[in-house]
Amino acid sequence: MGFYFRLAPGVKLRVTSRGVRTSVGPRLARVHFGAGGTGISTGAGPVSYYAGLSHRRPTTLYRSATTAVNAAPAPTATDLKRAEAARLETEFRSIAGLNQVILHPARRPMAPPPTPQDYGILRTARRAEAKRKTSVFNPSARQHALGQADVLAQNDYAKATSAAVEQMYAQQAELDRWWATLDACDPETVIGTLAAAFEDNEAFASAVGVRGTEVSLVVVVPSPNAVPERHPTLTAAGNLSLRKLSKTDRTAVYKSLICGHILLTVREAFAVVPRLAAARIIAVRMAETGPDPRMHPLLAAAFTRTALEAVDWQTADATATMNDCSEELIISEKGAAKELQPIDLRAEPELAQALQSIDFGDLGTSAPRLSPPERPPLP
Repeated sequence: MGFYFRLAPGVKLRVTSRGVRTSVGPRLARVHFGAGGTGISTGAGPVSYYAGLSHRRPTTLYRSATTAVNAAPAPTATDLKRAEAARLETEFRSIAGLNQVILHPARRPMAPPPTPQDYGILRTARRAEAKRKTSVFNPSARQHALGQADVLAQNDYAKATSAAVEQMYAQQAELDRWWATLDACDPETVIGTLAAAFEDNEAFASAVGVRGTEVSLVVVVPSPNAVPERHPTLTAAGNLSLRKLSKTDRTAVYKSLICGHILLTVREAFAVVPRLAAARIIAVRMAETGPDPRMHPLLAAAFTRTALEAVDWQTADATATMNDCSEELIISEKGAAKELQPIDLRAEPELAQALQSIDFGDLGTSAPRLSPPERPPLP
C-alpha cells in the first residue's frame, strides 16, 4: 500500500532561497503563506492579481566596525587551531541541541487590554479651546466656558474609554474565531499558522495538508556537507587535535542532524496546533551530483503526539528517538556506513504525487523523478 500522504486540495508548495511559500485554494482566489508574508491572489486565464496582507519584517542592517589604530598582533597557529576547534564544537553542539529546544504549547490568544486614556491631555485640549473662544477681559464668561470644557473632557474620556473597550472586545472576538478554526484543525488555518511558525526555522518546512487531526509536513534538510569533516579532541598527551571523522561517524552525525530537523518540525507543529494528534512528514534534500540537480525524498515518517510527549528532549538521541517513536518509517541506507539514499518512489505512489506539488524552480531544481532501483553488484 505504501506510505500515505495527503495534501489539502489545491495546495502548492514553492521552495525558494528565502524560504517556503505555500499556496492554498483555486486560482480564482488563492491564499499564500510563508516567505514574503501572507497575501491573496486572484486570476482567470493568463492574468493574475496579487495583494499582500502583511508587511515584510524589517531588515536589520549592520555597519562594519572601524579598523583599530593599533592593530592586534597576528594570531599564531595555536590560536587559529583553538578558534577552529571552538567553531567545530559549536557546530556539533548545534546539531545535538536541536532536540533540546523547549517548545511551549500555544494557548488561546488574548487581546491586549485597552490603553488607558489620559484625562489630563483631553482636559487641557478642551480648556485651551475654551480660552480661544473667550476673552480674558470677561472673566465670568471664561470661567463658565472652562467649566463646560471640563464636562466635555469627561465626556471625551468616557467615549474614548468605551471605544477602546469595544475595540478590545472586537479584537478578542476575531481572535476567538481564529482560535476556534485552529482548534477545529481547519486546513487553511493550520497551514497558514504553521507557515508563520516555521518561518524562522533553520530548515525550510511547511504544512501541506490536514486530514482530521493529522497534519502532513515537508521539510527541506541540508546536505551531508552541513556536517564538519573534523572533530576537536585531545591526544593522549592532552594536546588539542582536530581529528578527521570516519565515514561511518560522519554519516551518524548527519543522520542525527536530519532526524533532529524532522523531530523539531513535528514537535513545533504539535506545539503550535494543540489539537493535532498525529503528523506525517517527508524530508527532502537537493541531489549532490548529476547534470540535473533536483530534490530527492530522503525519509518519510509518521508520529503521534502521545509518543513524542513521553520523550525527555533534554537527553534524547535524535536517531534513536526517530526509530523508537515513529509509527511508520521509510528510509533507505547503503554500504557499511549506512549512508542515506533517496527513497524509491515507485513503491510509494502517494509520496510521488505529493512531491509533484512542490516547485523547486527558484533553487534550480525540479521535482523528483522515478529512478530505477539499484542493481545488486555482479559476483
